[in-house]
Amino acid sequence: MFAVRTIRSRRSVTVMADQDLSDAFAEDVGAVLALAGACEGFATHVELLADRLAGADLSDDDVALVNRSLYRAVSATWLAGAMTVGLRMPVSAQECPHFNVVTDAEWIPLAIGAGCFQRDDPYACVLEPGHDGAHASILQEVQGTGRPVWLRWSGRDREVVSLPPCPYSFPGADPRGVDDEACKAPDGHPGEHRP
Repeated sequence: MFAVRTIRSRRSVTVMADQDLSDAFAEDVGAVLALAGACEGFATHVELLADRLAGADLSDDDVALVNRSLYRAVSATWLAGAMTVGLRMPVSAQECPHFNVVTDAEWIPLAIGAGCFQRDDPYACVLEPGHDGAHASILQEVQGTGRPVWLRWSGRDREVVSLPPCPYSFPGADPRGVDDEACKAPDGHPGEHRP
């Protein structure tokens, strides 16, 4: 007998025999336990080192090294969460609670492309709460193109894609439109416009 199980690497669906399903499930459980163990061990080590360094006199280079290392650790942890269980943060009722991070491999081409924005993890979904379809967050606006680059994700599926901005503008007080505020979502987004 055969059963279908979605293996979430590169959006493929694989048909497997029942025994293969049991083996794959055991591998998944092992990976979950390994990730949980690594996070717990890492947290313990970081707490011990933080206690030890709390009173230390650190040079500017030391501070920069710690900042870079902590950024990588936090980004890797958030990425593991984004790729497995999804990430949510407490937000107001007017905001979508989902957020995500970008990998170094996703960010480097955007940084090289003379972009306007600095890397900013986490990236919150800019769409209205409870929206249909994928979540979206702007990553970069490459100067001179007028087309922002977005991170879109739904569950474990994610893509970095160039999309035009939503053309809607919220009218400001100036009748000439000088202080109008553009919608912060991509063109064709589901739901209400977002200031």
